[in-house]
Amino acid sequence: GNLYVAELYNHKIRKITSSGVVSTLAGTGSWGSADGDGLTATFGMPTGITIDANGNLYVAEYGNHKIRKITSSGVVSTIAGTGSTGATDGNGADASFNWPLMIAADANLNLYVTDFYNHKIRRITTAGFQISPQLPSGLSFNVLTGEISGTPTVATPSTTYTITAYNESGSASIPDWGSQRNT
Repeated sequence: GNLYVAELYNHKIRKITSSGVVSTLAGTGSWGSADGDGLTATFGMPTGITIDANGNLYVAEYGNHKIRKITSSGVVSTIAGTGSTGATDGNGADASFNWPLMIAADANLNLYVTDFYNHKIRRITTAGFQISPQLPSGLSFNVLTGEISGTPTVATPSTTYTITAYNESGSASIPDWGSQRNT
């Protein structure tokens, strides 16, 4: 029943209750990029805001080229973006944006960001699995369960694969997952 507002020039995230009470959820009002407790964290031109199924808010931070997360307890952290303009895909701080503007969450805890000057819609996976490098033809990887299925259709050299698991607390990787367990 609450409404959340990203205040572009006041560098704050505001909360409006269903009874009309307005309060500051996060941001000091000064331009910055500090993570931490909501009232000590700083933002640089937050624009888009969304909420996920777990009650976490995500903010597209236009001025700092980052995506920030605010937990239900008010803790602010950076989940993606180097802070410099760019178009690099990758995990968390390895990814770069060029003026992220709006953000939306889906039921699978994916975030979709309009990366304004890159003319792209970018996806951020906040829960699930990724594999690197890509599997050979005939094999498929389930990003929700981390399971590999199918039969290779081409012969490929022996390869070490890294599977990274993501959840709202962060990520962890295990190289050569296939040799660690039998399926």
